[in-house]
Amino acid sequence: MTNHSDNRSIIDSERRILKALCRESCQASVRESARSALADYRWREPVHEIVFRWVVAQPATAPFPLRDQLPGLLTRKGFPDADWELFFQPAPMSETKLADLIRRLAYSHDAG
Repeated sequence: MTNHSDNRSIIDSERRILKALCRESCQASVRESARSALADYRWREPVHEIVFRWVVAQPATAPFPLRDQLPGLLTRKGFPDADWELFFQPAPMSETKLADLIRRLAYSHDAG
């Protein structure tokens, strides 16, 4: 059983991963790796799961920037008031650090 502090830490990790995946400079291979690693992960925040499933499904050359598509998606999924701008705030993180964070989240005792 996770305590409140652990759950907040997990939610923070989810958010950090999503910020990195939403960067325009994020490579398709990184998104694919995240999709594979977190395929069975049980997201703590429903909005995080929606954003994750959506961002890893985007083609490498999406016709519109992710930032332009996300508000409509979240509204259609029942989250019109979600703070979608949060996912586009600067989140400097190396690909190595991102991979490590994804791995830790995927192998956490609360995964899947």
